[in-house]
Amino acid sequence: MPLPALDPVALARYKRASEDARSLPPNLLTNSQRLKLYALFKQAEGPAPESGPSRFDAVARAKWEAWNDVRSLSAEQAVESYCSIIEGLPPELAAEPEVEAQRWAATALSLAPGATFEVPIFVPEPSRCRYSFTVAAADGLS
Repeated sequence: MPLPALDPVALARYKRASEDARSLPPNLLTNSQRLKLYALFKQAEGPAPESGPSRFDAVARAKWEAWNDVRSLSAEQAVESYCSIIEGLPPELAAEPEVEAQRWAATALSLAPGATFEVPIFVPEPSRCRYSFTVAAADGLS
């Protein structure tokens, strides 16, 4: 469906927000946040159909319910809300994260060659960071 007649500035803002949303890391937003963005995106094109998909198709039903929940918004209001959410994300999410390497040493750890072990890492917020570990020999060489 085509977008409603938006002024050129709003249309450019919406297109930029849509592109920014597509480039977000996949695990950054919760499912409910992604559903909200989906609903606003769809509402910008028009309201949800009166009847939703089968309750047996949980994903399609959740998308329809989120879209139906914003039915009262005009297309312009949906575009404004969508843009505000994307633009309100912290600016550091758009940039590559700074990488800080840290070397840990443990003298009480002994592993057989090829053995694995779990390292608990607690990250209180969604993160774009990836963690990898290499076990080095006592002389510091892998």
